Amino acid sequence: MGGRDDLAVVGLEDEIRQIQKALADYRSGMKRNVAIVSEPFSGKTTLIKEVMKRYGEHIAYVPLTSTVRDLEALALEGRAERIVAVDDCQYLFMRRIGGFEVLKRFLEITVTSEKLFLSVWNLLSWNYLNRTHHLQDYFPTVVKIPEMSEEQMKAMIGSRYDLDRITFGRDTGVKDGAAVRMARTQARRTGIIDGLKSLWWSVRSVSPLQKDEGRFVREAVFQRIHDLSDGNPGVALAIWDSAISGNTVRTSDITVPDYDTDLGFDESFVLSTILLMRSMSREDLAEVAEERLDIDRILYLLQNRGLIRQDRGRYYIQELAMENIKRSLKKARQVW
Repeated sequence: MGGRDDLAVVGLEDEIRQIQKALADYRSGMKRNVAIVSEPFSGKTTLIKEVMKRYGEHIAYVPLTSTVRDLEALALEGRAERIVAVDDCQYLFMRRIGGFEVLKRFLEITVTSEKLFLSVWNLLSWNYLNRTHHLQDYFPTVVKIPEMSEEQMKAMIGSRYDLDRITFGRDTGVKDGAAVRMARTQARRTGIIDGLKSLWWSVRSVSPLQKDEGRFVREAVFQRIHDLSDGNPGVALAIWDSAISGNTVRTSDITVPDYDTDLGFDESFVLSTILLMRSMSREDLAEVAEERLDIDRILYLLQNRGLIRQDRGRYYIQELAMENIKRSLKKARQVW
């Protein structure tokens, strides 16, 4: 699987209303191009596809799946529909000298054409390009997908799994210090308060006073998933999928490995490029590096540390590692 684009539409009605307003304004003669922006795995494509369900006959959908080298081949201006939705717009640039010409031409089209443009962006690429190319001037309506709440996350997972048929297993005790390790990992990620909170939920889920009441265990499971995923639905689903065994989920299995993100500059650069772009081929990464980096060695190292995965010739960020990666790269000032 290349990514988690098929998430359920949960808690996005406010964002859909923002887009509907832009469409209504356009019909009234006011063109305000739209940018849908979110972190990787957060449901950008899910949102635009939901808009397509409601207005599909009026919208030309242009999904980008790899680096765009010939913008004219997309025929954005020649399409019959008056509204054009372009998904994964980060593929319109390459992170190297001379790698922004396609993006510049796209931005020119969005403001000179009579068509309304709905664009979809990786938040990290948006932040980077907004600094260098003032994207918000071209897309005045910015729709940012917020973090999911715990209840929304539960509903999203429940859209895939019948939660009433899931056994939320009671942990018989804190085996091998699992709860303590979980608390330490959480404290390193988001602070000591969240670490203590994680430990509390572990103890609560095995408390003799509550251990026979499955709803408390269920609460503990979804609380942990929410905390570990930082409200990112794709990451949350990856945590759930890694924890479920048959029809059973145990609180002690809701965990994320403590990935090694201690990287040199070159490794961080390659990793951040994959994160910015959603996925990259080896050839595109080699072009970005302009032969100054040993791409094969770096990709091998990143795969062995579990930070990236390969699927059909393209490299993706490993969902479970996303929060660790993001924090490390922000600290290294490779992403914003």
